[in-house]
Amino acid sequence: MIIFRLCPLILACVLTTASAQDDFSGSTRSTLTYQKYNVRPVTGPLKQHAENPRYFADASGKPIYLVGSHTWSNFQDYRMEGDAAFDYDHYIAFMVDNHFNFMRFWTWEHAAWTSWSPEKTVIDPMPYRRTGPGLALDGQPKFDLEQFNPAYFDRMRARILKASNKGIYASIMLFQAFSGVWPKGGETFKYNAFAGHYYNRDNNIQKLDGDKNKDKILDINDPKVREYQAAYIKKIIDTVWDLDNVLYEVINEGGNVEWDAFVVKTIKDYEKAKGKIHPVGLTGHGNETLQQMMASDADWVSPGTWDDESMKNVRTNPPVWKGEKVSVLDTDHIWGHGIDYRWVWKTFLRGHNVLFMDPWDPLPVWFNPEVNRPDHPNYILGRNAMKRTAEWANRINLVTMRPNADFGAVSFCIGDPGKEYLIYVEGPDAELDLTNIPGNFVVEWVHLTEGATVTDRTTAGGKKQIFRNPFTGEAILYLKLTTEVK
Repeated sequence: MIIFRLCPLILACVLTTASAQDDFSGSTRSTLTYQKYNVRPVTGPLKQHAENPRYFADASGKPIYLVGSHTWSNFQDYRMEGDAAFDYDHYIAFMVDNHFNFMRFWTWEHAAWTSWSPEKTVIDPMPYRRTGPGLALDGQPKFDLEQFNPAYFDRMRARILKASNKGIYASIMLFQAFSGVWPKGGETFKYNAFAGHYYNRDNNIQKLDGDKNKDKILDINDPKVREYQAAYIKKIIDTVWDLDNVLYEVINEGGNVEWDAFVVKTIKDYEKAKGKIHPVGLTGHGNETLQQMMASDADWVSPGTWDDESMKNVRTNPPVWKGEKVSVLDTDHIWGHGIDYRWVWKTFLRGHNVLFMDPWDPLPVWFNPEVNRPDHPNYILGRNAMKRTAEWANRINLVTMRPNADFGAVSFCIGDPGKEYLIYVEGPDAELDLTNIPGNFVVEWVHLTEGATVTDRTTAGGKKQIFRNPFTGEAILYLKLTTEVK
């Protein structure tokens, strides 16, 4: 038996569900099928919610629970030569039909090869024109770092605008650690992706040498490299600054404290004159501690298993989030390839936003094909759990809901004390102490994986109650006050 002590806890909003207008069920890019829902375009830019700072708020002040799948080719096509281009329209339909409202908008800085395989992959488009004279190491014309490529920025704007029209926020990944040999990669990520980087001296006509010490890792502390990076950041802002669904992510699993601060400052200083300020996020996963990220000027964080003692057991016991900054827990920094449907619920009930690094479009030449397929049973269960948390975030009064730390390390609940509770129940029953909570409550049970619902009964507060789980296995227990006792 699980015993909960419900305390009288403190926030008012309803989110809308989203919907596809087109049918992409015939696409060959996925074996999955989807249904349709109505869409509401986003409003923003997002700002941290004043009353419940665990979430962002849109332009109307409604709190936004960010939840979604992101995949590696949702901006640039990342593939083997001759493969079909990424089906972005089908991906957007998939997002919408699962009630997902958030993606990381992936960018890559190298045009060819990868750090996990010696085989040649190709990535297109790139942010700079390939004009030559001369050929880069991949056999294509060298980059001119003084000329931005319109195809890159036009696609960026068009795809983010399409996401906006389908109710989806997009965080633009500005830089990519895996476009060199990832510093912590060891034997797994040992291949030379930097051979395809546009800041490789052999690949650009300016002869910019972004790797003077020849360790196959971009030197982000080089002043000349930073000069080009700052110009690139400003070009992105010029491209999307007016769009309400934009967020920024400094880098995927790279950087360092000082360089990260340089990127955040460059964004914030440049946006001041634009009239719209968009949230900026930091991904740690070993490059900054959680404490360093929390002390930064970033607006949201995405910590990983290496970043803090509280994150070591995050797969089974996500920490209760206090809300100094918005937290987006991403399976990318917790499993790499992987997800657990229980983790989705526990993360939601601990006050975090939820992201899944989704092999919806498999990575080319990934060394583990089993985890690199979109129809893995764990992924299907994980997506379904994410969809259901999105539905519950629409239903409950998210402004007033708080994760309740008083339940102990193995219990998970958010609640508006005395009014509304959403509780994860692992066993056949749960004892709730309602002694100090008067009133009558509607009781509803939801099966954790099937979504089946049982409205049990109305129960009276003011005493301890034992609630019998009507399902075999885990369930969600929902209590909502219907009649308050004075």
